[in-house]
Amino acid sequence: MQLTEKDKTSLRVQALCDPFRLMLRQFILFCVLVGAVVFPFKGMAAAESYVITIGVVPGQLRYDVIEFEVTAGSSMEVTFDNNGLMPHNLLFTQPGKAMEVVNAAMAMGADGYTNGYVPESGLILASVGLMEAGQKMMVKFVVPVEVGIYPFVCTFPGHGNIMQGVMKVVAAGEELKKPLRRKVAKVKKQEGPPNDGSGLTTLPLGSVEQPLVIRTFMPNPIRVRSVFPNHRRGKPTPTYSPNTGHDADGYIDTDIGFPAAVGVNFGQDLSLCWDTVECRLMYAWREGFLNMESYWGAGTGDRRKSFDYVPRLQGRLVFLSEGASPLALTPGVFGQPQYKGFQLDEKGVPEFLYSVGSVLVAESIAPGEQAGEIRWHFSIKHAPAGVMLGFDEKMKSRIQTKDGKWAGNVLTINSGTEKDFTLILTAEETVIPIAPDLPKVGNVIGQVKRSGAGGVALQLKKQALQRGMKAYVDGEELIGSVPLEMQGADWVQTSQEDRLAKDPVFYEIELKTEAGIFLLVDGKIEGRPEGLSDQFKDSGLRVPVSGKRFYRVWSALFPAGNYRFEALNDGADHLQMVLAARKK
Repeated sequence: MQLTEKDKTSLRVQALCDPFRLMLRQFILFCVLVGAVVFPFKGMAAAESYVITIGVVPGQLRYDVIEFEVTAGSSMEVTFDNNGLMPHNLLFTQPGKAMEVVNAAMAMGADGYTNGYVPESGLILASVGLMEAGQKMMVKFVVPVEVGIYPFVCTFPGHGNIMQGVMKVVAAGEELKKPLRRKVAKVKKQEGPPNDGSGLTTLPLGSVEQPLVIRTFMPNPIRVRSVFPNHRRGKPTPTYSPNTGHDADGYIDTDIGFPAAVGVNFGQDLSLCWDTVECRLMYAWREGFLNMESYWGAGTGDRRKSFDYVPRLQGRLVFLSEGASPLALTPGVFGQPQYKGFQLDEKGVPEFLYSVGSVLVAESIAPGEQAGEIRWHFSIKHAPAGVMLGFDEKMKSRIQTKDGKWAGNVLTINSGTEKDFTLILTAEETVIPIAPDLPKVGNVIGQVKRSGAGGVALQLKKQALQRGMKAYVDGEELIGSVPLEMQGADWVQTSQEDRLAKDPVFYEIELKTEAGIFLLVDGKIEGRPEGLSDQFKDSGLRVPVSGKRFYRVWSALFPAGNYRFEALNDGADHLQMVLAARKK
C-alpha cells in the first residue's frame, strides 16, 4: 500500500489490516530505528497513526508537552526536540513506573552517560537517548492496546523527579483532545560574546515570569570552610588537553566547588546558587547569570574546550553564606542533610526538598516585592519543639520577618508542629565585583621587561591565568584551581627566571588600565616576604599546584602606568614568584 503525500502528513490514517503485512511492518519499525530503543511488549497492535513533537522549556527541567492523548493500538511517531540548554532524554514507561526507571538509570553509574541513561528494562515502551542542546531525534513505536496513563520522563541525573509528562491512551472511537502544552518564552541572552548562530546561547538569561533553572557545576566564591563541611576535596584528576580532546599526562588537584548545585536566574534582578550537598542557599548575585561556554563549549553540542569547565558568574555578588546552616540550632536537626529533589511551583520557582535529622524542609528563594529584596520561604514538618534559626549579627540586620521572635541572633518559630514562614533578606549592595567575562591576555599588562643580573635568560611569557598551566615551585608543576578573583588574569611567568638568580632581578611592566596586581609567592614562605612593599596585603587566597605545593597570594590595586618590581629574596635564595594582573 503506497501512501500519498497527503496521507503522510495526516495525523490519523487508516492502518493496514492484513495480519502478515502488519507483522512485517512491526518488524521493520523495530529494525530501522536509529538512535532509539524500542521494547515490544505483549498486546501491541496498530490501528492509527499519530505524530507529535515534544520539546523542553529551556532551563526549567520541563517538557513543553504536559499531556497528550492517543488511541490504543495506534502507531506513534514522536520527535524529541531538545531546544533547551542542557542534555535531556525521553523515555516512555509503563503506567506508574517512571520513578522505577529513573532509579534504574541512576544505578547505571559510569555507564549511564555512554548509554544515554537508558537502562535495559521491560518497563520502557520506547526511548530517545541523551540529546545535547539543539539536537533532535525521532522514535516510532506502537501504542499499547490497554487504556491508561503512560508517563514519559527524562532520566538524566537530577531531572527525573520533576521532568515528566503523560501519554494518555484512550479507547478506539474516543475523540482525542489537543495536547496540553506549556507556554514557552524565548530564552533571553545576556550581554556578551555572540553565540554560534544556532539560536542557543552560552549566556542564557531568565526572567521573573519564566525563571531559568540549571543543574550544573557552580563556582565557589566562598572561602569560609564552615559553610560547606559536607563537601570533600576530590582526588587529583588527569590533565585535559584542549587540542586533542583527551586526557594528557600528569595530574592536577580538583576544585572545591559545587558540582551538584542548582543555579536559578530571575533576570537581571536576582540569580542564586543552591547547593544540594549542604542543602542551603550558598550565594546570590545580580546583573547577570552564567557564562556557560567553558562548560558547554562555544557551539551547539560542543564539549568543554579548556582545563577549567566551571561556568563563570556574570554580574555582582550581593549575598554570601557564612558559618553553619541557619537551621543547625533547630531541635531534631542533626547529621548531614539529605536532598530529596525540587519541584516547580506555578510560576516556575523551584522549591527545594530535603531532610535533616527528623525534620523535613521545603525551601524556596525568589525576588521580593521591593527592589533589592530576596524572599526566602520555608515550610517545615516534624519539628514539634519549634524552629530555631541562627544568624550572625551582620546577617540578622538584613532580615525582616513577621513570623517568630528574636532572642539575640536567634529567631524562634513556635506555631504548631508544621511551620510555614518567610524571611525577607535585603541584598548587600557591594560584596565582590565579578568581571563580566574573562579578559583576553594583553588587555591589562602591556610591555614586560626584565633587568638585572643572574638567572636563566628566558623570554617572559604572558598568558591568561587558568587551571592546568605550568608553574615553577622548586620544579615544574601544574596549577590546580584558580580563585574566582584571579581567573583569566594576565599572567607573567617569572619564577623560572628568578629561581637561580644570585643578584637582584627586576621586572618592569606596563599596566594599560587600573588593575589588581597579584604576586604569587612560594607557600613555604610564611609571613610577609622580605622586601615586599607595604602596599601589598595578604589576600588570603591560595593557588594550589601539583605535588601538594601552593602559592600564597599578595595583592594591591594600582592605577594605569609603568611599574618596577624586584624579584623577592628571603635572605637565602630568590623566591619562586609569578605576577598576575586583572582589571578592577
